[in-house]
Amino acid sequence: YYQDGKDLYALGQITEIMMQNIWTQDPTMRGIIRQRGRVDPITEKQDIHMAKMIISSVFSVHDNSVQPSLFGTVPSTGTRIKLFDDKIMNALLADYQDELFYLGKTYGTDFNLPMWLKHFGPEKHGVGEAYHIGIFGKTGSGKSVLAKMMITGYLRHKGMSIYILDPQGEFSTEFS
Repeated sequence: YYQDGKDLYALGQITEIMMQNIWTQDPTMRGIIRQRGRVDPITEKQDIHMAKMIISSVFSVHDNSVQPSLFGTVPSTGTRIKLFDDKIMNALLADYQDELFYLGKTYGTDFNLPMWLKHFGPEKHGVGEAYHIGIFGKTGSGKSVLAKMMITGYLRHKGMSIYILDPQGEFSTEFS
């Protein structure tokens, strides 16, 4: 969609798709549709499909470079929606390939989930300070698997120390 003189791309999750036809909401038309099953001039031809989407990020393309942007305008009616795939992902993240760690597959898809697991130093690709990470969930939800994958991602950074509180001793044999 177009905003502030730029082509923008909003990424998100579609949470609901609705079909509405204001003509079929009229009580008289409802009665006719109930008797005939359809009214050709309005049934299907006047249907409006609406999608609700939770926006997770917005990007703009400027001078063949992808930059983070802000969602400030609702896209106009008829704006195309595409299913997200590896091709789109790779185009958006082309400038960051050496910084990414692929955690696994995105739920319900066949493309890899990229993450930035940056070191805590002030050097290139670092965040400049340390962060604490907590992984919470019920038994069997995959907390340990996620923790192992994230630790593996952080271990790519040679000068970074990792301190793990492991009261069950689960990780003591995995990374020693």
